[in-house]
Amino acid sequence: MNGIQIYQNNSVAFQVSITTNLSIVLSGFTPVMAISFLTGTTEITGTTIVNGITTFTVPNEVNDQTPYVYTYEIFIQNQTDNYTIIQDSYCILPSLLN
Repeated sequence: MNGIQIYQNNSVAFQVSITTNLSIVLSGFTPVMAISFLTGTTEITGTTIVNGITTFTVPNEVNDQTPYVYTYEIFIQNQTDNYTIIQDSYCILPSLLN
């Protein structure tokens, strides 16, 4: 389970370790996180993959959503290919400050 929980209107940053059993060179791929909200999908580009690690920063304005359990997906892409790394829940929790 790789679910993410975040309080409404908060930001979050996290590192993702990307491994594959395919014979591909990760340095040629861009890491992307897509979060599917009720109002549409938001995509966030991760940092350059170094030694199989990338970092995603989700700003607080992205998490300005109704508290709910949404879905996120992290994938890598280049000009010709897309590979899904993980898909799981993205839970926005109600904040007492909102």
